[in-house]
Amino acid sequence: MSQRISIPVELQDSAREVIRDSDVVVTCTGKLHEPIYKNEWVKPGALVLPIHSSGWEKDTPFVLDKFVVDDWAQFSKAQLGEHGYYGRLPNPDAELGEIVSHKKTGRTDSTQRILNHNYGMAIHDVLMAREILARARLKGLGVVLPLMNREPVY
Repeated sequence: MSQRISIPVELQDSAREVIRDSDVVVTCTGKLHEPIYKNEWVKPGALVLPIHSSGWEKDTPFVLDKFVVDDWAQFSKAQLGEHGYYGRLPNPDAELGEIVSHKKTGRTDSTQRILNHNYGMAIHDVLMAREILARARLKGLGVVLPLMNREPVY
């Protein structure tokens, strides 16, 4: 993969090996009934970005140092709809927008382990799509679809 995407890629034998030394951990699973990631693997100062609500231990939002969501209403509704993967509704320290707008404080020291659930606003998808589009344009790749031949409407 390193040759295909021009960044170093290292093969590891387990999720534990990957998580324990990572500054940023992005996990994505299907609906799991048992955790496959452990809180104890998250090193001080790491940022955890799950693209799901399962896979981690059910106490994760309660034991990491800071719990952030993109939108509390959507997160809480999804958690209640799934009968609460975490067993009870975690209370976030902040919404991401509150941190960005300086209404609430983000990281307060370099050892904080932060869980940021971007659950309902597809922020990961939008950022990834933007990066893919930029790289495709740089390389002259892609196909312009007919619906894209008109000017955007704002």
